[in-house]
Amino acid sequence: SNVRDTRFTVSWTSSSEEKGSLHYGATPDLGYTAYDDRGDAPFATHHVTLTDLQPETRYYYEVLSGSSSFDNGGVYFTVTTGPSIIPTGSVVPAGRVVEADGETPAEGAIVYVTIKDTDGQGSSGSSARESVLVDQNGFWNVELVNARTLDVQDLFGFTEEADHLIAEVDGGPKGMGYLETTASDNAGGTNLRPDIVLQVTKH
Repeated sequence: SNVRDTRFTVSWTSSSEEKGSLHYGATPDLGYTAYDDRGDAPFATHHVTLTDLQPETRYYYEVLSGSSSFDNGGVYFTVTTGPSIIPTGSVVPAGRVVEADGETPAEGAIVYVTIKDTDGQGSSGSSARESVLVDQNGFWNVELVNARTLDVQDLFGFTEEADHLIAEVDGGPKGMGYLETTASDNAGGTNLRPDIVLQVTKH
């Protein structure tokens, strides 16, 4: 998610709190290490953003989570960064995510955001995925003008207040959540999206 010209994010969850990191590089030799955006500490949700990358370059990576490593069967996972594009304007939806009790802030849950074209204007289909972590008070926000088309070659053109925002939340052990709403700015906190209440699925 969050694929730009010089950065992208890799995220996942684990059943218990453990340290997560990535080994990555522009060749299969890898050579670099990146840690969770919150620091080199144990979490049940993992959100690792690689920065200072080169535009339009393929990067290889493997995931380290606790004592396990995941290297995509020995061929490594890959992401190709996009071209350099400077967006204009600002549309920042925001809202809250709470745990299944409807009150406790779901700190650390991962919110995956896509824009869905519903008015037939601008870009068609859905945008590439953005992702953010829920803060200690349960709030999330994402700058939609950064969103790109699925091939990350262009900015995703959308109509504020008309096109839809889809938020899929993965809280790991805290549960999952989903919201479809309009792509609207939070207007300084006065226009928040509806709360997302996580649901824990019993196995």
